[in-house]
Amino acid sequence: MPSPLHTVFSKIKHIHAWLLRHIRSSPIEGSRSTSSYVGEIVLGCIFLFLLLAWYIATPAFTDLQYTLSGSEERHEQKDGMFFSFESTDPLMTVTFRLHQGKWLQPSRFVLRADDCLSELVINTIAVPEEVFGPCVIDTPKEIHLGTFLHAGINEITAIVPDTGGRQGFDMHPSSQDALLLSLRIAVFVVFLLLSLFLIWRRCSVRETKYVALLFLLGILLRLIYFDATPFTVRSNDADGHMDYIHSVSEHWKLPLISEGWEFYQPPLYYFASAPLYRIAKAAFLSYASIARLIQFSALLLSLVVLGLCVRISSLLFERHQRSERYLWLGFFSVFSGMVFLSPSLNNDALASVLIFAAVFLCLTFWHSGHARSWYALMLLISMGILTKMNMVLLLPVALLTLLLHPIVTRRSKAIFLVTGLLIVLSLTEWIFVFRMVQDANVGIIGNFGNLNSDLSISNHLVDYLTFNPFGILHHPYANPWQDSDRRMYFLEFLFRSAFFGEFDFGGSLRVFSQLLLALGSLVIALSVLGGTLAMRSHWRRALPLWILFAVLLLGHAYFRYIYPYSSSEHFRYSLALLLPLWYFALLTVSRFGSGARTILLSLLWLFIISNTAFVITVSILRPL
Repeated sequence: MPSPLHTVFSKIKHIHAWLLRHIRSSPIEGSRSTSSYVGEIVLGCIFLFLLLAWYIATPAFTDLQYTLSGSEERHEQKDGMFFSFESTDPLMTVTFRLHQGKWLQPSRFVLRADDCLSELVINTIAVPEEVFGPCVIDTPKEIHLGTFLHAGINEITAIVPDTGGRQGFDMHPSSQDALLLSLRIAVFVVFLLLSLFLIWRRCSVRETKYVALLFLLGILLRLIYFDATPFTVRSNDADGHMDYIHSVSEHWKLPLISEGWEFYQPPLYYFASAPLYRIAKAAFLSYASIARLIQFSALLLSLVVLGLCVRISSLLFERHQRSERYLWLGFFSVFSGMVFLSPSLNNDALASVLIFAAVFLCLTFWHSGHARSWYALMLLISMGILTKMNMVLLLPVALLTLLLHPIVTRRSKAIFLVTGLLIVLSLTEWIFVFRMVQDANVGIIGNFGNLNSDLSISNHLVDYLTFNPFGILHHPYANPWQDSDRRMYFLEFLFRSAFFGEFDFGGSLRVFSQLLLALGSLVIALSVLGGTLAMRSHWRRALPLWILFAVLLLGHAYFRYIYPYSSSEHFRYSLALLLPLWYFALLTVSRFGSGARTILLSLLWLFIISNTAFVITVSILRPL
């Protein structure tokens, strides 16, 4: 008779054998619940730990007060680190507290005083003038304060002289501080490893894996550029848009157009950003930190645009067209014009999401004819018009798509047309009535009368028809100020600004820029040919994109005609033109034989690789 101990061991042996059989027969329920998740969990914990360390290392500013020389009254600043106001007082004294962590303490700070900083005292110790330099009017200064700061609370006093106009003060950690920079790099590297690990382990289908890798490339490229680009660099009047957000957060109403440079803009983006602005000020963040936070929200919106590009590709390409799908997503992941807009501090951030979402719904409606797609499209167009006025061009695109729809009945078309227009008018007409009553202004550009006359350009037919690739290569950057840089030629300026905006990246990147423009000219040639082919053999799928291309290009040209300024030619007003142009180019490539197709595919991949390298180079060299 077996002993009790032998019986127990026998039972354990049977249970162990059963568990082994169960794990082997059920790999998902068994093995994945243990070992296969260890890598993700470890990397995820490291990522969260680094984010926590980054948060702890960021110093806090509190108890900000200032006094003017003409008065002993102490003014308490309760809603943020930064402030600015009109004053005639010759001297201002600013006091505040800087809280440093016990273990992680940045030492490099950016300080901006209006007019300038004449004296700085930290913990009763006067900082020598050679540390912060001589008085330079309203110029940010990057200074090392590690030897003067300690863990815990630091009492700081700044003396700010002023010669008239506005007085103000702001201080924040430098983005180039060694500690904060190291933490950002560590977060970036761990995020990359975690993403690659997830893609490799969880994407079993090869096509899905490639799409995920291209999407990850788009994320990483935007993160690299975001990290290297403060809100003052390659921005389009960031301060004017911040003033609008500040005004809305303070008063929660539409401001007068005359109160700010950008206050003529439709309000949706600014009302959406105002709560974030308000919360950040309550947390005593500096002006630059608040701007950075709003930039980060734009970065997230740019990833939504990238996701929409993936969805749009599913409507344009068959499942077997893998090369076209990869090229499609690769282009929108890395194209310089898209990446440069990702940290925008203006309404382009929200408008781009609404525009690409509207195009997606327009294509969805073209494929299905469903009422829900139509009404969702009308809602998005309405939201877009309340965000940026160039979105109004999507309305004729939608209406023409409806009228030319091959499936929807005439009766349904009439119902969709009337109800769609009623939705748009009911949601958007109020802004025009309000502006007319409040400001006597319903123009697209409310600050048109205040634009610099040096931006004005000629308005002849030749200005709209000229497109010389050699002239473009000779003048690669879209300079809005000089006729010698061919700024009057609408198509040329539009083409160059699609890559580089209105910014000059200097001689060090000139050859690189010319390479992008040369390959881009090839894309334009392929697009022209592809557009012709699309109307012959792919009209059913391509017609909405043809309509989109024609309406946006003609609408932009008309906008430039009624507002003949070089700034009116910027490609960001017609960002959705990228969709038909790239689709037509890929359509052309797919029609060639294997030899020519291989060469063209290689050139298009070279175009994508060149854009990737250009964005990374700009982020490293920081030419502006």
